[in-house]
Amino acid sequence: MKIAKKSNSNDTFRLWGTIDVLFAKDPEKIEVYRKEINEKRFRVADTPLSYRQINYLDNADILKDSRKSEKEWRKFSLKEIVFFVLGQKLRKYGLSDDYLKKIGDGFFKKENSQQSDFVVIMTLSGLHIIITQEENGEVYFNDAIADDFYNGKQSVLIKINLNEVVNDVLEKIRGKREEYKTYDDMVKGLTTDDLSGKETEILEIIRNKDYKTITIRKKDNEEFVIKGEKAKTADEKELMKILREKDFIDINITKRNGVIANVKVKDNFKL
Repeated sequence: MKIAKKSNSNDTFRLWGTIDVLFAKDPEKIEVYRKEINEKRFRVADTPLSYRQINYLDNADILKDSRKSEKEWRKFSLKEIVFFVLGQKLRKYGLSDDYLKKIGDGFFKKENSQQSDFVVIMTLSGLHIIITQEENGEVYFNDAIADDFYNGKQSVLIKINLNEVVNDVLEKIRGKREEYKTYDDMVKGLTTDDLSGKETEILEIIRNKDYKTITIRKKDNEEFVIKGEKAKTADEKELMKILREKDFIDINITKRNGVIANVKVKDNFKL
């Protein structure tokens, strides 16, 4: 079993654990949900925007007009309306059209559409999604696990709760909001009193934020082999210290021009 502490091929969406929860709930209905949130059945009146604002998004190349003729009524999908409301909130924080276009590409470009569909479906399924803009200007969609992992590691300028954005849309469309669980809600009540000794040790390893990737393998005799990988900067002195302190460890060293450029340390645990 692999704990998905890794980013997806599209780094805009950092969905490490919630995506597995989503598929575990009802995998057969995922495609049905995707069709529903992408069906264009809402009018401009169902959105928080005016016709003038819609035209502005078109002219700024943030939103594509899919009508075959200008005589047709303009209709939008639920996912598009979520993007409109999100865009309004982001503009209040001073994000430029270039950033909104980038987020729009993350939502609607063909290569990103599956991930963005999952993000919207997660919020509709009561799972927590957080949007952050970091100091380097990059915008990310994090599930609760990824957000907790990155908390404190990057300077975050903006943080938006996507569930509340979606709820603003749902309240306007159907007069009903969707309850969701935050990270704290999910871990609340999870105490080591209910776990075995091995389970407690595994949980402590998973909660270690130093590890970028954690792999857990269970053998037939109920033994667990766990590998936790982290990248770090180390000179020869530091490497020798690591070797002396660790009983079970794998080290991968990358050198550039005779100088150590990167060190990957993989701790091995047998429980």
